Amino acid sequence: MEARPEATSPGWEDIHEVSLVLPAGRAYFNTPAGWEMKEVGTITGDERGSYRARLHATGRDTAFDLVVDAPTEQHLIQF
Repeated sequence: MEARPEATSPGWEDIHEVSLVLPAGRAYFNTPAGWEMKEVGTITGDERGSYRARLHATGRDTAFDLVVDAPTEQHLIQF
């Protein structure tokens, strides 16, 4: 983030900020349990470097045992 993002709307149960160093190449997100990996893009030479990200989540305690019939979590990721 070049600047702190605007305040988020209420309702998010967890909000965390992290620093990331992204080298050139493909970028992926994977699930906490490692079940699934999603490619989210390719980092080129001009885009590599240090980033700041803010992660929001709600509904994480609903299915703490990972047994669900329908998704219970919602996420927002800002760079």
